[in-house]
Amino acid sequence: MSATINLEKKHFPVLLDELIKIISPRYSGTFLDCTFGQGGYTKRILQHPNNKVIAIDRDINAIKLSKKFKQIFKNRFEFHHKKFSELKNIHAKNIKAIIFDLGYSTDQILDDEKGLSFKF
Repeated sequence: MSATINLEKKHFPVLLDELIKIISPRYSGTFLDCTFGQGGYTKRILQHPNNKVIAIDRDINAIKLSKKFKQIFKNRFEFHHKKFSELKNIHAKNIKAIIFDLGYSTDQILDDEKGLSFKF
């Protein structure tokens, strides 16, 4: 495990390998990614062809990326622009794992309009 973050990269999904070991996507299932962000966890989960991911994120920037995921993964990917409090409005059955990455991303730190920047 590496705790180093390269601020030049767009995205670095933290603890990705550890998460994958815990949720075991190689055995297929439906996963709920409650913090889609840059799609790091979702992308890794969808590398296994029998998986489906239902993703949510309230960040407006996640919508554009979610459209690219939908083009690639078709009916195996579903996105909702929602807050955590709206999870009850997502109807899904047989969820294998629910993922919350409650940190913030490098992208959010570098965007002074997000209010998380150390510089601005």
